[in-house]
Amino acid sequence: MTYLPSIYTFRYHIYTFT
Repeated sequence: MTYLPSIYTFRYHIYTFT
């Protein structure tokens, strides 16, 4: 779990932004 959290956070931000 090194790059997974990053991607998850990115997706999370996108979901909250939209």
